[in-house]
Amino acid sequence: MKTIKLSGLSDKSVLVDEDQYEALSCYRWYGLNVKGSLTTYARTTIGRRHVYMHRLIMGMPKMGVVDHIDGNGLNNQRENLRLVTQKVNCQQARARQAYDAWKAGESQESGNRL
Repeated sequence: MKTIKLSGLSDKSVLVDEDQYEALSCYRWYGLNVKGSLTTYARTTIGRRHVYMHRLIMGMPKMGVVDHIDGNGLNNQRENLRLVTQKVNCQQARARQAYDAWKAGESQESGNRL
């Protein structure tokens, strides 16, 4: 595993597989928060087109959505990426949000007991 530092965001880097590092590191990558999402994704410009790193790694699929299995948009290791339908991607996002809300509530409850 290697990391690629995002331009403009001094504290954020992207995780990539070692075999992808050389090809990806020749681009300047920026962090982007997609509207309606708290997740940051790596994006660059190739020609006149904006390209997300996770889509480039997966071969720029015309159909489907590239899902980050762990919900971390900056973890672009192949084992963390999968091609799914938009419906499955939305279901996964809702499940992650529900889990995060549950964990936040659990930690608040335990904090109240102390």
